[in-house]
Amino acid sequence: AFLPLQKVGFKVRVGSFSRSPLLTFLRQFLIQSDFITQANREDVTDCEWNQHLLGEVVKTFLGTVDDSGGFLEHPEMKYAWVRYIPTEKIVHDLWGQLRLDLIKALNTRRLFYSSGDQSKLWTAKQLRVVNNEFRDKDLNPLLPDLEFGDTAYVSEKYDSQLDIPIM
Repeated sequence: AFLPLQKVGFKVRVGSFSRSPLLTFLRQFLIQSDFITQANREDVTDCEWNQHLLGEVVKTFLGTVDDSGGFLEHPEMKYAWVRYIPTEKIVHDLWGQLRLDLIKALNTRRLFYSSGDQSKLWTAKQLRVVNNEFRDKDLNPLLPDLEFGDTAYVSEKYDSQLDIPIM
């Protein structure tokens, strides 16, 4: 479940639950699944089943972004969805690995818009941010974006304060 976004950003304390709350972390989305827990039911164990479930969390996150009817097809969410990417380091081994796996998967997917052709998606590594020192007085880039090639300018529709630092 993805929590509502606000224009000024957000930090919501949520966690993972197995009938009763397990450990909580600063997260942008909720995870509900049948994790195998420790005997005291206060934490999940690092086992093959839980690793499998975390892989499914990554697949579900990616599907929510780019499957039919996903965030990329929503007029407001097509740019703001990046705020759901966990950016803060998680010290818990299992949940920390989930964050790393998600970021690794996002790095290989074409999920981001450039300032040019809105029908073409790019990986985050392919997009370039044009800093203000390389813009004219009207904030237009001094050099036009390339029409062909392996890189492009990131779309101006991403929020420069909230979205660009995450990308």
